Amino acid sequence: MVTLLLGRAGSGKTSRIVGEFAECVRNQKKNLYYIVPEQYSHDAERLLLEACGEKLSLYGEVLSFSRLAGRVFAETGGVGATLLDNGGRILMMSRALDAVSGSLSVYGQMEQKADFLETLVAAVKELKSACVTPADLDKAAGEVSGPLGDKLRDLALIMAAYDSFFDGELADPDDRLNKLAAAVNGSALFDVGHIWIDGFTDFTGQELRVLAALMRKDAAMTVCLTCDGLQGEEEIFEASRKTARLLQRLAADCGREVRVETLSNSGRTVAPALRHVEENLFRHGEAVFDGDQGGAIMICRAETPGEECEVAAGMILDLVRSGYRWRDVAVSVCDGETYGVLAENIFEKYGIPFFVSKKSDIGHMPPVAVIESALDIVVNGWDCATVFRYLKTGMAGLSPEDCDVLENYALMWNLKGAVWTREESWTLPPSGYNQEPGEGDAALLEYIDGLRRQAVAPVHALQKALGKARGFDKKLEALYRFLVDIGLAERVMDKARDLTLSDRVQLADEYKQLWDIIVRALDQFYAIAGAVSGSNAEFARCWKLLISQYDVGSIPVALDRVGLGDLRRQRRRGIRALIVLGATDDALPGTAAGGGILSDSERRTLDGLGIRLGGTAEERLYRDLGAVYTALTLPADRLILLYPSRGYNGGEKRPSYLVRRLTAMFNLTEQVARPADYRLSAPVPCFELAASHAVRPGDPAAAAAYACCREDPAMAESLERIAGASLIRRGSLTAEGAKRLYGQELSMSASRVDKFYACRFLYFLQYGLNAKPRKPAGFDAPTAGTFMHYILEHVVRDIRDVGGFCRVTDEDCTALTEKYVEKYIT
Repeated sequence: MVTLLLGRAGSGKTSRIVGEFAECVRNQKKNLYYIVPEQYSHDAERLLLEACGEKLSLYGEVLSFSRLAGRVFAETGGVGATLLDNGGRILMMSRALDAVSGSLSVYGQMEQKADFLETLVAAVKELKSACVTPADLDKAAGEVSGPLGDKLRDLALIMAAYDSFFDGELADPDDRLNKLAAAVNGSALFDVGHIWIDGFTDFTGQELRVLAALMRKDAAMTVCLTCDGLQGEEEIFEASRKTARLLQRLAADCGREVRVETLSNSGRTVAPALRHVEENLFRHGEAVFDGDQGGAIMICRAETPGEECEVAAGMILDLVRSGYRWRDVAVSVCDGETYGVLAENIFEKYGIPFFVSKKSDIGHMPPVAVIESALDIVVNGWDCATVFRYLKTGMAGLSPEDCDVLENYALMWNLKGAVWTREESWTLPPSGYNQEPGEGDAALLEYIDGLRRQAVAPVHALQKALGKARGFDKKLEALYRFLVDIGLAERVMDKARDLTLSDRVQLADEYKQLWDIIVRALDQFYAIAGAVSGSNAEFARCWKLLISQYDVGSIPVALDRVGLGDLRRQRRRGIRALIVLGATDDALPGTAAGGGILSDSERRTLDGLGIRLGGTAEERLYRDLGAVYTALTLPADRLILLYPSRGYNGGEKRPSYLVRRLTAMFNLTEQVARPADYRLSAPVPCFELAASHAVRPGDPAAAAAYACCREDPAMAESLERIAGASLIRRGSLTAEGAKRLYGQELSMSASRVDKFYACRFLYFLQYGLNAKPRKPAGFDAPTAGTFMHYILEHVVRDIRDVGGFCRVTDEDCTALTEKYVEKYIT
């Protein structure tokens, strides 16, 4: 039997599944499978372990569709091929586009940038998930005219070329579910037992094929969907209702009996006000809450996003001090680009342990940047900017101080090209043209030349090896030898260890994954394009395309932490309080993103031709509203929404319509959030507030912070130093200090006097501190004058020593001049 378990959020669908699963385990029934989306598998496993205990693994397991494929293929065969990852797919797409570019009418002249190739990969993935073949696209292209027909023909050619490169040793993961649907019939895993499916709003064409194959087996199936029944009215559930009706028809086609059960809202205990939010927030009509909401709903307005995050941090501390655990609180941001890093920094300052549920781009991380910079040197030559971008990654073996010394010298002499790799030592003076050589210049020059040789050796060896290699397989071997030469694996692990010691555990965990990612990327490159030959520039381009597709994530390093993440990805169960940041009308709900390579009108046209892709603007909006509904109904006790009056650019921000609706539903008074009200709640912001009082007394909150910090001896000493520093005024330089800076006798010139009256601070920097700007060596007017004086002085002196000009020839004068020119520049 196939059971469709329907119900609104919080109606107890997941609790029902977990209870049924635990009952089956107690009765020692085997072949129990709980299928959820990949991102929810960790939470699902925790729920089942709590309910079933250590015997869980004996009778059942949590699977996603991809892990289900692995289980079936392990039994029936089909796991031998190497699966491409995101990097492999984009590299394969680049090869496919090269193969058919001459036959394309729309995309043939497009430059192969990562963004464009990502769009094509996403289009092919969407087409495959909808079970659309190149033949289907070609047929549809013949039924439409104009730009859409040309686009479909191009997509058919690209998709066919892309598929042709999979030769049996390589496999496209986007084809895996189709193969799974075919393999389920030969598997004995589902001849008995029970399959529960939870956490989905709808299913792709491939997933529906898999479900149909599972329905034809003898195992019972239960599918949970969040909606108010098959004939409900609320628009946010329309996608789930369509899915339920589709599954009904699918089960009937497979000859399975279908039972539909709709649960009422009685699954878990929540505050009455939050229950009212779940039932009425997205309904039409006023739906005013009758009674006292007891502080369960709060709307706060802050001046800026930064103040929002500070207020949220203070609220979290208040909740924890009132009895909450850190893990009872979740913070969701409506705009991750604006609030992500900002919230992380402020929560860290307030001492809040948190975990960020996100994937981090590795392109900016030093272990990846050092490879790209080295390849840039090989392809574009040894210019200063590229060389020091390579050295400053911290992965090339030079300390930051040594990099500065080498960079000062290289910029002074504008060193580029073969001068970096020559066998001869560098001889140009470190002090430049217009300075007298110092007694330590020879030792400094030798030290700089040693740094140069140390920095250049691995890249120069890579350059030679890549120059000799023709095939990408040999170039990959050369690149791997380069990584061994610079000790990248050891440096990455050393960095991870240092981050762990400095309590940056999440970043340390990401670093630990980087070496494996780089090696996996090399393997994918070798498998896809090892037999290809090409230039170093093409090799570097392919590597950058490949590595741009990888990211890193990590699991929580401790369970008791505040969850911080995107509102639309918030799925943590068991939270008591949810704080939403950035609840403005342009972010909650967000503006629907574009539908990929096909426009909304083109998708509707294809729908009429029998190619159902979905993804129109209306569908995206409903999906976003559904995600917002799911997130806002998660907390059991408190729901707090904050929004700023203005954004970072100073523009005015308006509250989301959901904020306005909550305000009307509960007759709320919007609170004005002041960070100063919370800065006393954590040591660091409290000390900052106290320091402001030490400098400029007046604010009562700052005075309270000052009194509090004065009780700690270390803080009190720091505050005294800050207060003393604030009393220092310009002009208080002592006579002894002036002598140490400028000497006993003050030497003045017209230019010095002009500089003093033009800018006294500049005069102090130049003649007091002897600070010098970093500038290239060259023959500007003062240097040219010094040079001429040097040549005349030494040449005339030598001629005088031999009896004067009457005693020497023109050739002698030329020889002496050349001698001292060479001596001056070296």
